[in-house]
Amino acid sequence: MEEWANIPTTVCGNLVKTYRKHGRAAPPMKGQSRRKEENKELASRIIMFSKEMDEGMKKWTEKQESLQEQKLLKQKNQLKPKAIYRKS
Repeated sequence: MEEWANIPTTVCGNLVKTYRKHGRAAPPMKGQSRRKEENKELASRIIMFSKEMDEGMKKWTEKQESLQEQKLLKQKNQLKPKAIYRKS
């Protein structure tokens, strides 16, 4: 008991404050839990939009490929010009 009597009271008070601060986990504050929920919601919306963009890009590339195929088919089926007769 005498050892503790030699420690100044300010040091003891400081030790107790830091123990309370860092020694155990405190329940989250209202603002912290609100921000956490908002961040979760935002992350889920970002994932959803990302999936939509991926699907849209896939459909767009498929459409571009089909248009390219149609263009090549038209060129293939196009009427050929008649051969020019040579005069001899």
